[in-house]
Amino acid sequence: MKHRGSARRGQKIQRRVPPEVFLQAWFLPRSLAFQVHRLLPKEYREKMRHYFDDYGCLRCNRRSASYGACGLCRACYKKVLYQLASVLKRRNTAKKVKEQYTELTLQRAALAKRLLEDLI
Repeated sequence: MKHRGSARRGQKIQRRVPPEVFLQAWFLPRSLAFQVHRLLPKEYREKMRHYFDDYGCLRCNRRSASYGACGLCRACYKKVLYQLASVLKRRNTAKKVKEQYTELTLQRAALAKRLLEDLI
């Protein structure tokens, strides 16, 4: 019988993480983010707020700060958004990201949701 600590050197112990623990899709274009949020159950949308309430900001760990979004306080959320904008500007990928989310893509996603509703 193997114990947790008996894995061979270099081997990782695989742990099963429940699917509800995975982080949400962050920093989508505003219009797409609203469409995605409408598809998600309330519990899923609120999990990062609950994290913030229990542990503080995901980035700076402050508990006394005001909540911003995505498990971050307002200051960290703004900082991350500005940094992300800078990254996209430097790499000139902002246009490419927006092109991925065309109206046709969003319509297809909505259709897929309707088709799969009875399976969820």
